[in-house]
Amino acid sequence: MKKIFKCLKISFVLLVLTTTFARAQDITAVDFKGEVIGKVIPDGTAINFNNEIIGQLTADGFLVNGKGNIVGGIVPQGFAVSNDHKYLGKVSNDGTVRLPSGKVAGKVLPNGLVVDEFYEVVGSVLSTGIVYNDLGNAVGRLAGNGSYINFEGQNVGFVSPSGYAYRQTESGYALDGKLISAKMVISLEGDFVGSVAPGGQVVDFDGNVIGKLHANGYVYNNSGKIIGRTVKSAYAFDNKGTYLGFVSYNGEVLNKGKTVAKLRADNRVSDLKGQVIGFIVDMNAVALTMEGKYLGYVAPNGEVLKGSEIVGKVGARGKVYTNQGRVIGQVAERGPVFDHLGNVKAEAMPNGQVVSFAGSVLGFMKGADAFDNVGFMMGRVMLPALVINSTQDILGLTGVGSDFVLGSQKLKVSPLGYVWTADNALAGSLLPLSPIYTEDGDLLGYVDVNGGVSALGFENLKLKNNGTVVDAQNDIKARQIDPLWVLLNDKTKSVDLSQTNVVYDSEGNLQAKIVPEYVLVGGGKNTLMPVIGQAGSLGSIILGLRGDMVGYVNENGVIFNGSKEVGSIVSDEIALSKKNAYIGASVPLRPVVNANCGVLGVVSTRGEARSGRDNVLGQVIVNGQIISEVGQSIGHIALNGPVYDFGGAMIGVANEKGQVLDDDRQIVGCLDARGRLYEDGVIFKGHLVQNDMVMSFENNVIGRINFKNQFINNEGEIAGYLTPDGTVVNEKNKKLGVIFKYKVAFDRDNNFVGYVTPDGQAINDKDEIFGLVTNDGLIVSKNKAVGYALYDLYVYDERGNAIGYLTKNGTVMDFVGQNIGKADRGFLVSREGRLIGRGNRDYFVRDKQNNVLGEILLTNKVVATDGNIIATVSNSGDVRDDTGKMLGVAKPLQYYVIKEGQAPAWAKQPDSPIQVEPIETPEPVGEEPLKSHSQEVIGIVVSPEGRYLGDLLENGIIIDATGNEIGHEENGVALDISGNVIGSIESADKKEEKEIQKPKIETPSTMFLPPDAYGTSDQPTNLGPGGGHGPGERYDPMRSYVLSQAQNARVGDVRVGKLTSNVKTSSFDGYQDNWDNSNFVVSSWRVDMSEMILADKPIPAVLARTIMEGSASSGVPITAIVERNVYAEDGRNIVIPAGSRVMGESGGGASGG
Repeated sequence: MKKIFKCLKISFVLLVLTTTFARAQDITAVDFKGEVIGKVIPDGTAINFNNEIIGQLTADGFLVNGKGNIVGGIVPQGFAVSNDHKYLGKVSNDGTVRLPSGKVAGKVLPNGLVVDEFYEVVGSVLSTGIVYNDLGNAVGRLAGNGSYINFEGQNVGFVSPSGYAYRQTESGYALDGKLISAKMVISLEGDFVGSVAPGGQVVDFDGNVIGKLHANGYVYNNSGKIIGRTVKSAYAFDNKGTYLGFVSYNGEVLNKGKTVAKLRADNRVSDLKGQVIGFIVDMNAVALTMEGKYLGYVAPNGEVLKGSEIVGKVGARGKVYTNQGRVIGQVAERGPVFDHLGNVKAEAMPNGQVVSFAGSVLGFMKGADAFDNVGFMMGRVMLPALVINSTQDILGLTGVGSDFVLGSQKLKVSPLGYVWTADNALAGSLLPLSPIYTEDGDLLGYVDVNGGVSALGFENLKLKNNGTVVDAQNDIKARQIDPLWVLLNDKTKSVDLSQTNVVYDSEGNLQAKIVPEYVLVGGGKNTLMPVIGQAGSLGSIILGLRGDMVGYVNENGVIFNGSKEVGSIVSDEIALSKKNAYIGASVPLRPVVNANCGVLGVVSTRGEARSGRDNVLGQVIVNGQIISEVGQSIGHIALNGPVYDFGGAMIGVANEKGQVLDDDRQIVGCLDARGRLYEDGVIFKGHLVQNDMVMSFENNVIGRINFKNQFINNEGEIAGYLTPDGTVVNEKNKKLGVIFKYKVAFDRDNNFVGYVTPDGQAINDKDEIFGLVTNDGLIVSKNKAVGYALYDLYVYDERGNAIGYLTKNGTVMDFVGQNIGKADRGFLVSREGRLIGRGNRDYFVRDKQNNVLGEILLTNKVVATDGNIIATVSNSGDVRDDTGKMLGVAKPLQYYVIKEGQAPAWAKQPDSPIQVEPIETPEPVGEEPLKSHSQEVIGIVVSPEGRYLGDLLENGIIIDATGNEIGHEENGVALDISGNVIGSIESADKKEEKEIQKPKIETPSTMFLPPDAYGTSDQPTNLGPGGGHGPGERYDPMRSYVLSQAQNARVGDVRVGKLTSNVKTSSFDGYQDNWDNSNFVVSSWRVDMSEMILADKPIPAVLARTIMEGSASSGVPITAIVERNVYAEDGRNIVIPAGSRVMGESGGGASGG
C-alpha cells in the first residue's frame, strides 16, 4: 500500500509539473463544451469565478464534482494538429487554439479534441514526446512546432493528430510508430503494476525493470511475452451498453467516487472479482451516422454531445442510440488505414474522416472500416489481433503498423485478415481477441493477448486459425463468435446485439443467444434448439451474381451502397432489395486458391480477386468461385475449419489456404470449392463441417448440424453426426435424413420465385409462402409439385466449375454476357439440344434403405466414393450396374435425359412445365389459397435519351430484357439498385407508339454487320460506337444493342492482352500486342473511369491508338478496346475521353493523346 501511495504522489507531482503549477498563472478548467468554468488552485481544488468549489482534480487531469461525476478538466497543454496533419497553433491558457496570425481556430475540450464554433472536431492536442516503433525502440520525437524529428535533429516527416508518426520516403510516407504519452501500466488482469520510464522501459514500484513499451501500448518482457499495457483514458460500459464510469490513471473504473470495475490489458472491463463485464470507449472518440456524417463526440455518462446538444448515447458495440432506442450512428475508430496488402493508405482522423497524407479528405469511417467518398470500402484500421501462420502457430499480437517481425522472419499483416511474406506470398491470417463459446452458446473463456485461451476447468486449450478451440487431444471444445448482425425469424420483433453473443429486445430483456454456427437459439442454459434467427459474421461484402459490387452490411443487417440503403440481408446466402427481390449474397474476405490449394491472391474490399502484387485475377462470385476476364472459373475462396470423415471422426482442420492439417499439423489434403476432401484427387475422404438444417426422408425438418459435426435434434439432444455425402446417421448407423442446403426457388416454368428459409419454406417476392421444399429439392403446395429449389443460382460443368448463372426467366447467361441456354428443372440445355450443365443440388443416389450408392454425374454415370464408376442412370431413373442389376432409383430432379439430335421445345416455343408426379407432403401453414407469384408488366422504363431500359412490374421492380432486376420505382421515377435516377416511367401501351421496344436478339451467325458499317456515310448501315448513324451519330437503342451483341460474340476470339466485355478496366494488364509490320509501338494505359469526365458519346474504355507514318497504306485501323471493340477505316475520328492516356512511338518520337 505504501508503494502504491508513493506512486500516487509521484503521479500527482508529474501532473503538477506538466501543467505548470510552478508558473505564476492559474490552470484553467473547462467543461465538455469547451467553456471555461473556473481554475484549479495548488491543492487540486477547482473553483468557479465566484470562488465556489466545483470539483477536485484527478491524477489524469479531469475534474470530478462532489457527486463523483466528471464535469470537466484542465486545459490540455501543448499544441494542436489539424485533421489535415498541419500545425494548427499553440493552446492558450484559456483553452483556445490560435493560428500564428492570432485568429482563434478552435477551443480545446478536456479530452484533447479541438472543436470549432459549431462543435465540429478540427484537430487534437499533442505534447512533445518520444515516438516508439513496434519493436519497442525509440525512433524519434515530436518537437514543439509539430515536426517529427529524428535523433540527429532532422525533420523527417509529421505526426498526425492521433499521434502516429510518418516518415517521408521517395515513394510517399511510411508509418514509423506512435507518440506515447500514457505513463501508467496495468497487468493482463488489470492490476496496477508500474509506470513507463524515460527510454520506454517499464519499472515496477521498487524500480525494477519489468518490460519494454511498444508502439501499440503493450509492455513486453525479455522473452517477448506481453505482461501488460499502458492505461487508456476511456469510458467504461457493461456488455449491455450501460455506462459504468470512467477509467482512472491506474486502470480503475470510477463512478461517483467509488471503484466499480477495472480495465484489463485486452481492453475489456472486469468487475472487482475478475469477471469480464464490459468494454471501453476512448474518451476522445467521436460518433458518425450510419452514412458516415459527423454526429458528435463522446462525453461522460456515455452521451454523444455536439456542444450543449445531446444527440445520442453510446451502447454496446459502439452503436449510438436515441432516447427511444433507435440506432443513429456508431463510434468511429481512428488511426492508420491499411488495404488488403497491408499498405498504409491514409489515416482515420479524430473527426471520423479518412484523410490522405497530403491532407485531402478521402472518405469516412464506419467503426473500424474506412470508406471512400463514393462509398467503397478502402481498408481498415489496425485493431489488436493475433497473427497465426499456416501451420497454426500463433506468432504474436499486431502492432500499430503492418510490419510484423519475429526473429529473422519479416511479415506484413493486413487488418482485413491477411498475412504476407516479404515476397508477397500468403503466410497466415489474423484472429481477433473474441470470446469463445461452447456448442450451446455459453461463454467458455477469452483469448488473451499472447494467444492463450483461459477457461475455467480446462488446460492446454489451443486456438486454430478459424477461431476453433481444441484441447490437448485435439477435440473441439469451443469457438470464437464475432457477430455483425442478428435477425429473428419473427420479423415483428426488434432485437439488439450486446457486446457478447447475447441478444436483447428494446426493453433489455434477453431474447436469444448466438451459438458457434451463427444461428440464434433461446437464451436459456443448455439451449440448442429450436433455431429462432440468423446472425452474420464480420468481414463480409455483398456481391451480385456476376460479382458486381452490391454493397456492405451494417450492424442492423441493412445493405448500403455509398450512403444509400439498397436492401437487407436474410442470411449469408440471401440478400434482398427493398422490394424483396434477390440482389446477391454475402462473400467473406478470404484468400483465393486454385484446385491444388495454391494461393492465387485474396478477396479485396471491392469483391475482386487480387494477387499479392495487387494484380486483378478475376471477379469473385457469390458461390466463392473466381471468374477470369474471359469468363472462366480459375479458382475459389479457400474454405477453412474442421473436416470430418464418413465415420464422423475429425480428419483435421483446414487452414487459411484450404489445406487440411491433421493432429500432427501435417498436410493431408486440400479442400475443393465444395468443401470436399479427396485423396489423390479421386477418393472421397471427407468434408468441411456443414452447419445447416437437417430434413428427414419424410420431408420434416428434424434438427441441425453444429460446429462439431454433431446432429442436434429438435429436442436439443445430440443424436448423430453428418457424413461427407450429406447423410445424417445415428450411433447405430441408421439413416435419419439429409443436410438441407436449398436456398433459391423456381416455379414449374423455370421462373425464379424467391428464396428458401432454413425450415423449408419457399418465399416469393411478395413475402408469401409459395410452397414447401422437400429433401430432394422439389417444391410442393397442396400436395402438388409447383417448382424446384437449388443451393444457389449458378449452373456448373462436370468438374463443378460455374459456367453461368440463372436469370429470372430461367435463361442462363455466361459471365461475359452470352446467352448459353435455358434451365429445365435446374439442368442447362443449349439451343442445340445438348445437356451442358446443371444446378447445384443433392445428386447422391440412394437405395431403398437410404444408403448412398454414389453420386450421379452430368453424364448420368454414378461414381462411388472410391472414384470408380459403378452404375448408370437409365431414362426411367433406374440405377443399374454393368450387369443390368438394379441398385436403386434416382429422384426425378437428379438426372436429365435428352433424345439425341432433338432440340428442346423451348428453343422454338414457350417453356413447358415440369412433368413430375404429385407426392405426399405437409401443406403450408394456413388455409388461404396461395396468391400468384407472377407479376404483370404495368409500364416501361425509358432513359432521358429515350432509350428503352426495361419493364416495370406491378410490385414496383424494374427488370431488363433478360429478366434481371435493375432497379425499382419510387414516386413515378425509375431508380437503379443503388437509388440513382435512371429514367422515367411510361405506360406499357406507349411502347409501340414511341417505337421503343426490346431489340431482337441476333444469333451469332447473323449479328455481325457488313464491313462498311463503320464508314463516314450517312446511311443507316453506318453504325457508330454509340449505336447511332449519320452526322452526329444520334443514339439509337436498337443499334446499340446489336453492337453490344456483336462484341459479346467476339469474346471467344479475343487474345491475351485484350479486354472482354463485362470486365472492369482495372483488370487490364496495361499492354497490347505490337504490330511488327509497322514502324511504331503501341501500349494502352489503364484509366480509372471514376476520374473521367464523360462527354455526350464517349468511348467507355481504355483507348489504344496506332500511330501511323505516311499514308493509310499500313492498313492498321484506329482501334478502341475494352468493353466493346469499335473499328473504323483510316481517317475516322476517334474521340478520346478526358482522363485517357495513350502511349506510343513513331520513328523515335513519342506521342500520345
